[in-house]
Amino acid sequence: VSAGVDEAVAEVGVLAAGLPALETGLGSIGAYLGAHAQAGDTTAAALLAGLQNASSALPTDDELAAMSTDLATLKAGASKVSAGTTALQQGLGTLASGAASLSAGTADLAQGTSRVASGAATLASATATLEAGSVDLVDGTQTLAAGATDLATGTQSLADGAGQLAAGSGRLTDGAQTLSDALGDGAAAIPDDSDALRTQRAETISSPVAVSSDDLAQAEGFGEGFAPFFISLALFVGALITWLLMRPLPSRALATPASGVRTMLAGFLPAVLIGVGQVGVMLGVIHFGIGLQIDDVAGTVAFTVLVAATFLALQQMLMALLGPAGGKVAVLALLMLQLASSGGTYPVETTPALFRVAHPLLPMSYAVTGLRQLITGGADGRLLASIAVLVGVLIGSLALTAWRAGRMRTWSLSRLHPALTI
Repeated sequence: VSAGVDEAVAEVGVLAAGLPALETGLGSIGAYLGAHAQAGDTTAAALLAGLQNASSALPTDDELAAMSTDLATLKAGASKVSAGTTALQQGLGTLASGAASLSAGTADLAQGTSRVASGAATLASATATLEAGSVDLVDGTQTLAAGATDLATGTQSLADGAGQLAAGSGRLTDGAQTLSDALGDGAAAIPDDSDALRTQRAETISSPVAVSSDDLAQAEGFGEGFAPFFISLALFVGALITWLLMRPLPSRALATPASGVRTMLAGFLPAVLIGVGQVGVMLGVIHFGIGLQIDDVAGTVAFTVLVAATFLALQQMLMALLGPAGGKVAVLALLMLQLASSGGTYPVETTPALFRVAHPLLPMSYAVTGLRQLITGGADGRLLASIAVLVGVLIGSLALTAWRAGRMRTWSLSRLHPALTI
């Protein structure tokens, strides 16, 4: 701005210097144009009028002096503006530096404030801990005081007990001496027995009672106790197979005027012969093949024949009363019940209540009991009871079969011409 003002002042000076020459030139031109205009030249008249207008527009000396004064004032103001601008730039730099310092100080102030807050929290926590420690210190001091009192009391009790201990030690010493004297007197009173007498007394004290054992039944292993169950099972199944191959009541015997007993025996006796053969083969394999030792061979053979005959008679009776199909179903159901209730595998006392109730009511229970006593020996009254029950079942079954055979000899119209079932 100051440089522009200086140039304007210089131009005004040049203008002031050239202005007189310009006015002189314009006057000469005006005189020339005026002469021609008076001569009637219109162009010169027009140019003269324009020149006069231009001459009137030129500034006067006063105006140029005023312009110079104004430009000088403007130059002084421009210098002040330039100086103010420079000062402003310097102030802005200082302001920027101060703002940066202020920002850094603000960050430091924030960090310091955070540290002060953290320290205040730590101080508060430490104050609470100090307060709790003070309470514990007070409690501990009270406990220490109480303990000191108890210690004083215990010390007094210890002193009293020490006195009592000293008195008791004296009595113990006297008692030990008395015991020593008594032991010496007792040792002197012990008789000096011989070694043989001492040995005899030691044996008497160690074994005051002699035990003698007498086995009622000899069994080398588990097989002797398990075999009666499988023998009875085999005879029952053998009887069932026999009646599957033979008719319980032969049709030819029913067609004759023979009595029911003869009709029953006509079916029973051949089956008994087959049962005796089964008994011989089975006992031979068990004794000679497997090596089962039998205490009473003859009694075992006779009892096994009785069991086979009883099972045959029982199954013949069921099939005669219930028919071939119903009888076979009843025989199978009876077999299943006897397997669990006969006591052949486990003591019957360990079985459920149903099997304990059925045990004394079924013939296989007595067959197992009798065979077990005959094979292992030591037979008692249970063998006689088993024989009596099996004989009773045999006779009762044969009697019912004979009665049924006598009833079947009566032919009715329904038997001759049975109704057709569609």
